[in-house]
Amino acid sequence: MFPTSSASNWMSVLNGATPEMHGVDCNNWLQSSHRIPDINGDCTPTPNMFSVMKQQNKSTTVAVIAGWGFIVQELTFPAHEMDRQVGGFGDPESGLHHALKSWKEMKPTILFVHFNFLDNMGHDFGYGSQFDAGATRIDAAIGKLVQAVDSSPEGPMTTFFVVSDHGRTLSGLRHGDFALSQLNTMFIARGAGVRVKNHTLKTPVTIIDTAPTVLFALGYQFPLQYRGIALEEIFEKKFGWLFEASEKPNDSCKNVHRVLAHAYQPDSWATGMWNGAVLVVLLVLNALVFIGCLVFLKNAFWRYQIYFYGDSTNRRSYSQAPLDESFEMDALTDGTYDEHGNSIRPAETDHDDKYFKAANRTCSKCKTLIKFIMLGTTKIR
Repeated sequence: MFPTSSASNWMSVLNGATPEMHGVDCNNWLQSSHRIPDINGDCTPTPNMFSVMKQQNKSTTVAVIAGWGFIVQELTFPAHEMDRQVGGFGDPESGLHHALKSWKEMKPTILFVHFNFLDNMGHDFGYGSQFDAGATRIDAAIGKLVQAVDSSPEGPMTTFFVVSDHGRTLSGLRHGDFALSQLNTMFIARGAGVRVKNHTLKTPVTIIDTAPTVLFALGYQFPLQYRGIALEEIFEKKFGWLFEASEKPNDSCKNVHRVLAHAYQPDSWATGMWNGAVLVVLLVLNALVFIGCLVFLKNAFWRYQIYFYGDSTNRRSYSQAPLDESFEMDALTDGTYDEHGNSIRPAETDHDDKYFKAANRTCSKCKTLIKFIMLGTTKIR
């Protein structure tokens, strides 16, 4: 996910949407001051997965343990829906302490634990022995947490997800750019319902799939604002949900229809759709009128013999006679000429005048109607 900044990417992990949707574009983003509004408006921003769980099942309990205090200060809102929040610890051992305490005291429906220690090691030292030592400490902390959960009565019903918000530059010192090494990250699933045999995923995975997948694993629905998908492929077919959704997703915002149009100007979008429909109708009418004129001209001109008057070098040109009428070539020589030497049509062809007049009147009407339609289409905005 880009930009590969921590605030943008953790918001994408928790909210199942991309930065242009949830509006968190950098680490300086604040709920009270931001450049890009949430696509759903400020009345109800894209809900994080904790809020979705609370709204669908009031008995849901949530514990958020975050090494980076910004997560609990700005990203996990509304705060009153979080049953426990701890943020701002430095080393992974402190994070493990708070996580184990929350698990023993609360047995929360969902326990979110964030270790910021390794990111700090990368910014300070880059890749190397110190970075590897930090990774070992975090790995040990995660192992102890998994062991504690597995040994509890809830262990067989618990699923673990291990994700990272971004990668790093080749030196390990920075992130925030668009390099592939910074975009690549990890997604690990283990525990209840997860496939245990070797299986290669066919579904491409991004971090915005985290929230929908967690909600899916726990039996919740996820709202329309989410752009990620539930990675159903990682689960066994016979996976018993812990409980079913009891309420509708969090789509109560008055401006939630904006997400369907994926635009910040629904009025302009609706107007554009109306203009497009009108344009299609006018084009169809235009085509029908054009086809009608062609059919009439065929019947009016090609059905009957039409004589044309030419100069002295082309005295008696004529159109092809219809196949269902007899036509004698010498009939053309039975006419007379005026004082200038121009051919005068035989009297027996005078009945064609009415077809000339009818064709002229109809074609004139066709031209007027086509001109009106084309003028109307040019006024579409």
